[in-house]
Amino acid sequence: MKLRQNKLVPLRLQEYVPQNAGNQKRFEEILEALNSIRLDWLLQAPYSPHTPQPRHTPQPHHHPDSKPATCDRPQSELVLGPYLANLPQKTLEDYSNARDQSLLSHVFRIAAHYQSHTDRVVFLGDAPSQSVIKSILHACCDPYWNHWTRGERGSKPRRFFAGESWDNDTHQAILEFFSDGRASNRREEFDWGVVRLTAPEGGQHNDLGDGQDMDPVASFATILKKLHAARHVPTANLPTHTEEDFWIECFPSGPIGTASKAGMLESVPVIPSSLLTFTFCGLLPAAILGVNVMELLAGAHFISKQFFELDKSSNPILRWTAWQMIAQQEGIVRQLHYTNSTLEWGARWLLELNENRSWSHRKSDASSQPCSWVLCPPHHYHNSHDSQSDRDSWQCHLVVDSVRYDTLRAPDRPESNYRDEMQRHIQRKLRKLGTANVSGLVIEYPIVDELAIGQWMQWMILSELLQAEMNSTVDKSANSGI
Repeated sequence: MKLRQNKLVPLRLQEYVPQNAGNQKRFEEILEALNSIRLDWLLQAPYSPHTPQPRHTPQPHHHPDSKPATCDRPQSELVLGPYLANLPQKTLEDYSNARDQSLLSHVFRIAAHYQSHTDRVVFLGDAPSQSVIKSILHACCDPYWNHWTRGERGSKPRRFFAGESWDNDTHQAILEFFSDGRASNRREEFDWGVVRLTAPEGGQHNDLGDGQDMDPVASFATILKKLHAARHVPTANLPTHTEEDFWIECFPSGPIGTASKAGMLESVPVIPSSLLTFTFCGLLPAAILGVNVMELLAGAHFISKQFFELDKSSNPILRWTAWQMIAQQEGIVRQLHYTNSTLEWGARWLLELNENRSWSHRKSDASSQPCSWVLCPPHHYHNSHDSQSDRDSWQCHLVVDSVRYDTLRAPDRPESNYRDEMQRHIQRKLRKLGTANVSGLVIEYPIVDELAIGQWMQWMILSELLQAEMNSTVDKSANSGI
């Protein structure tokens, strides 16, 4: 896989926030606190991903001789931030230094096996893990991927998703679509496979009949596994393929812990589903569909490098996070606009990060402000008149500078095309930013590809971890003052 790091164009942050003394003072205070967290992460030694075993996610490796952190924040938060910040670089370095044993080599071997012998793959997981995969695939693959022929897809399999909820009709339809009862399936030349993204809740199935909620992913996995075991396998493939060859469970097998000198269990947290982008669980589905995961990692590595090297005054990740925290503290409903539909799932993933922070140490209460976002798709730019919804709002815009395909000519406007028309609507909307009524931030993409989406997702992962740690510190300080 050829790496285009030399073609990487950074995402750009533009700030359109009316300046007033109160706002600016709060911004500087939050920025200073976030910068303190960044410097803490910088001082912590990065962890190396453990070499994966077949069909399982590599766990974050915690060295038994590592010294306990001197900071009073929870150990899991101290580990998760620097670990994920350094993960893209370590993954690329491991591939260069010990290629055969590296995580990427393991990913490429499984992906090549699936591409050669399957034509359909089910990604089985909860909603957060699915949002990670969909963010990458919708940005980097054709919107009508499943409708192309196998040759047009470059022998890459079609994609399906399941397990996020107790959706009887959708899951029944998947079972019927993959059943041997369909004549077309019995004539299918290629097998089908499953990549399971998330482990059962609580680490095990709830088969006790005790009235507790059962995990929908585990439930459907049991049903799907029976169908998978009974599937029709083409005669040509029988000698070489077993049931396990096309059922990959890439979630962690359980938390890793080592006893500290004090005799306490000091655990490295299992990475939450919504933050799995640059782990085995995120990279494998992308590689199976032919996404250039090395460029995805290169984009993420660039953002981490920028995060650690740039001063707080010019650090886009810190500044983005500080403004978001101010908007959240004020209880403002933020509008997330995206100019290209291929970014829709990237936007939805960001909402998943913000609104379902169940993995953080922050305890929600009645006084906590909601992390509210409103998604605004491309057609909102056409409604660019001064409406009530635009007043007193906080807007974040994801703007794409260049399109991937040749520009489509607008038939009724000989001197214009679709891209020009969209740009005019975008500029009309952005001109309102920075006024007394409308505040906003703009992230400019050079183009939507692996390098750009890798930057975007690492940017938001770092921002989310900063916010979680900042909130945890504030909560701890407030509790100690009681």
